[in-house]
Formats: sequence, C-alpha cells, structure tokens
Amino acid sequence: MAGRCEIKETDFYYQGETKSGKKLGERMKIRFLYFKGCPNAKPTLNLLEQVCEEKGLNEKIEVLEVRSEEEAKKYNFLGSPTIQINGLDIERERRNDLPVFGCRVYKNKASSTGVPPKEMIVEALEETISKNEVGIYG
Repeated sequence: MAGRCEIKETDFYYQGETKSGKKLGERMKIRFLYFKGCPNAKPTLNLLEQVCEEKGLNEKIEVLEVRSEEEAKKYNFLGSPTIQINGLDIERERRNDLPVFGCRVYKNKASSTGVPPKEMIVEALEETISKNEVGIYG
C-alpha cells in the first residue's frame, strides 16, 4: 500500500459495454483510503479489486494512506477502510457524515463488519456507471 498520502490524477475507464449501455472511454475515479495498521484494509482492497475485475473495469485503484485527522477531513475519510468512486462514498447513507480518523464499520442486512459487503461495492459501481455521477474529487 502507498506509503505517503499523495494524490495522483489517474483515470479509470469502463471496458466494453455495461448492462446499462455505457460505452468505452467514460471516466471513473476509484479511491481506496485506509490508515496504517487497519486489519480490514487488505481484505477490502482485495475485494474491491475482485469486483472491479468482475465488472470489467480497469483494476488500477488509487490507494491513499490517511495519516491524521487533518487528512481525514481533506479526503472526507469516513474511517478505515473507505472506498470512494468519483468522490462519493460507496455507503450511500453515510455520504453526508463528518470525516472520522478511526475504524470503520459497514452495515449489512444481518450484521456489521469492518469490510464492506461485496453487494455494496457492486451497487456503488453500478450507480456511478448508470448515472455517470461526477461527485467531488479533492
């Protein structure tokens, strides 16, 4: 994982045509944020890479280590690990939450876990593809 919290402008492109009819070449930015020592960072990043591969997306993901409360605010970090697509958090219900420099818990139908449910990642990617949302990428 990245050793420094630096932004690199990286473009991600849909490959092929999606179920919603989106074509090649539409821009998507995927960002994975975590803090050092988070036990859920690696499993979450692996799951994100798996889902991107299954969806036919470029598997390069911008990985940022968040090191302070200041950086948590700067990147709208909602706890470790966080996944953002085009600047929007994958957990729709939490998009207006205040940043948190701490551990993150994702809710699913049956329980809570430190790794987001696969369905949540899939739904966030599909939402972005179908709506082509821009979000705030900062």
